[in-house]
Amino acid sequence: MSEELDQLVHDYLHNKLSAEEKSSFEDRLKGDPELAEDVAIQQELLGVLGESEWSGEREFDGEEIGSLKSYFQSDESVQQANSIKKAAESYQRKMIFRKRIRYSIAASFALLVVSAILFILFLQPVTDDLNTYYSWNELPTFVDRSVEGNQLTRMETHFKAGEFNEAYVVFQSITGNEKNNADVFIYGGICLLELERYQEAMEIFDQLLQTDLLDKEKAYWYKALLYLRMEEQEMAKAQLELILSEEEQFFFEEASELMTKLP
Repeated sequence: MSEELDQLVHDYLHNKLSAEEKSSFEDRLKGDPELAEDVAIQQELLGVLGESEWSGEREFDGEEIGSLKSYFQSDESVQQANSIKKAAESYQRKMIFRKRIRYSIAASFALLVVSAILFILFLQPVTDDLNTYYSWNELPTFVDRSVEGNQLTRMETHFKAGEFNEAYVVFQSITGNEKNNADVFIYGGICLLELERYQEAMEIFDQLLQTDLLDKEKAYWYKALLYLRMEEQEMAKAQLELILSEEEQFFFEEASELMTKLP
């Protein structure tokens, strides 16, 4: 390759030609396959070695160009090129996968934030409103009752002091005629509800329903409150519907009101 042509190739590879000169040179490459192949080799070496290693002053003689040409056409070169291509494609797939993972995490986080906002704006006020049903202020008192008053009064005293474990211990000691009172069962069941011993509380309310006491159906109301505390709204609604099936049922008005507050 002549010095003049070598300089022209150099200027072409380093974008030093004018638009007209570049167009003219590219037309020349189209008509000279051998020159085009030499330029392609030098362009590839420039990309691999970089400007610092590929100087415009570096000259290759015909033998060197031929050696390079033979190498790039060899099976080894093709195999290495394919390996590089596969590695690049694998890297690209990994990057796409990582991007998808990041997008999925971001979407999940956004959904979580939205859900939390909805809970605060809509569900939390409902929960706060329902808490009024767990005040237990309307429970009957045993203070003025005779004979069985001692144990019942002790249970009530502990209960109103928030000492539910102590109140339940007293409840367990109550036997015989003292248990022929639906309110005794209700106190015992609520003690377990507040102690978060939900299954045991459910058993006590079910025991009340199995008695012959006239006010045993009060248990439906307390089972509904128990299910709500257990976050089982559909089961709570089922208990409320039992109450609402007859207007004479205990806690009919309370059940009507509570049903309207449930989603």
